[in-house]
Amino acid sequence: MRFDHFGGVVDGFKAIGILKVADQVGPWRWLVFALCVFALGIADLRQAEGEAIRRFSETARADWEVTNIWIMAAECARKTGAWLAICQDNKLYPIANAAVADDSGHALLLGLAAQILDRPMAVVDVAKLNIAIDFVGMVCIAALLFAVRSYVASLIVLALGGSVYLDWIAISPHPGLIGAASFAAVLPSTIVLAERGYLSKTAKVAFLTAGAVLFGLATLLREPFGTMGVIVCLGALAFLGWQTRNRQQWFRLLLLLLLVIVAWQTPRWVFLARDVAFSMPPTNQIQTHGTSHNLYLGLGAIENKFGIEWSDAVGSQAVAKVDPKVAFASHDYFRILWRVYFDRLAEDPQEVARIYATKGVSMLGYQLPPKSLPLWLVLVGAVGLLIVGWRWQFWQKVNYGQAPVLLSVGLAFVGFFLLQGTVSHHSIGYAHPIGGFVLLFFAIGIEACGRVAFHSLNQGQKSAM
Repeated sequence: MRFDHFGGVVDGFKAIGILKVADQVGPWRWLVFALCVFALGIADLRQAEGEAIRRFSETARADWEVTNIWIMAAECARKTGAWLAICQDNKLYPIANAAVADDSGHALLLGLAAQILDRPMAVVDVAKLNIAIDFVGMVCIAALLFAVRSYVASLIVLALGGSVYLDWIAISPHPGLIGAASFAAVLPSTIVLAERGYLSKTAKVAFLTAGAVLFGLATLLREPFGTMGVIVCLGALAFLGWQTRNRQQWFRLLLLLLLVIVAWQTPRWVFLARDVAFSMPPTNQIQTHGTSHNLYLGLGAIENKFGIEWSDAVGSQAVAKVDPKVAFASHDYFRILWRVYFDRLAEDPQEVARIYATKGVSMLGYQLPPKSLPLWLVLVGAVGLLIVGWRWQFWQKVNYGQAPVLLSVGLAFVGFFLLQGTVSHHSIGYAHPIGGFVLLFFAIGIEACGRVAFHSLNQGQKSAM
């Protein structure tokens, strides 16, 4: 988080007076939000796109091989209309045959862009797509904060978000995942905020609809994000159901549960629609990430007594020892790897615990975003703010009941990212999406402190009268 962006925060605080006026004129306040996005975010977006053009406009072929397959699939979509397919010998084949066990979101969006723009996609377009995903993710979080009248936090996210969301420009899927993680967080946050009455009826419908679409897109971009999100949503719905005895609200929660499940299964619906709409041979390859593959290779993310390394070849070798005829990334491949993984756990649970503890502890020392506080200290601060707010009930006193909802959802996602890194790979690149939630914690913390200060000032003035 670059401190030269704090000038934008100052400008944001100056805008609070305008926001208070806009708050009195209903829908028109969203015009103010749009102006804030333009004033605080567009410059960072243009700078990031300029950097992408400078670095990749002359790149004909990506080093990240799957990126080249996305571009091929996009061209196939432009020519035939078939999404997530490869055109070869005047026939259509599932993209999973080439992009083995890869998430489909980037290929789907590139294909859509190729059809809309009616031109072939290039390597630089992949970098631009990542930037667009991240920028939209940042704006969605700021918009949700704005909708629940957490204006200061919303402006801080817009003012500082460029240095957090748009700081990594590359042509693999990973830079775009911070935006995808923000997509996944919108739906569970909206569910609780709406049920607690922090959203108007119009905003409730709009954010639940947008949240479901974003949740599905997040799952397409990274399957584990959908898994994280559905667990957070289920936890939120269970908590809301436990707190109510109202049958009408239970029925509403069941409808929300259905919405969550339908959105979570978006990859299934997309592939099913493709297979119905276009004739192509079936594939034996899994069309999303393989969990057992990452779990097994995760034991090799650091030195270990099992001799496992973080390499696809190691997974293939392990499966070949069980059944040499099984194809890589087939359903049988992942089924066998589950067995092999649990065999390693049973062989030496202490070694497995050491591996996981080493990776987990190393992640707690990361600075996400760069130049921010270590992650463990950020988590202590966020959890401490929650505990203090509940213990002394100042959320109610300062009229900021939105904060614990957003903090809780953010902390849940950070916890899942830590778990993912612990059992899979602890690379800071995979942990990069945590930076978006750290920014959210910071923004809410600043607004909470400001509200407490104003509350104390007002109380002091009343006492003096």
